[in-house]
Amino acid sequence: MIVEIDIPGHTASIHHSRPELVVGYAKEPWEEFANEPPAGQLRFMDDGAKSLVVSLLERLGNLLPSPYFGTGGDEINEKIYVGQTWSHEEWDCQS
Repeated sequence: MIVEIDIPGHTASIHHSRPELVVGYAKEPWEEFANEPPAGQLRFMDDGAKSLVVSLLERLGNLLPSPYFGTGGDEINEKIYVGQTWSHEEWDCQS
């Protein structure tokens, strides 16, 4: 069995504890911004989101008997990121 944690898609639930790390939470119509409701994805260029993912994956790695796990990554919806202020400036600096 391979454990998978889908990121940055399927992460809308993070909004309930860390709303600043999620873009487009519950944005409608959800069909335009997500593969399933509610819409919302990690602000993957945000340092806080990066720290959360690193912490989550480190903890997961310590719990699993196997060195293998999946991160999904196949359901990113680019439309939800349109208009984000970091989309060009930070991307250019950090890529």
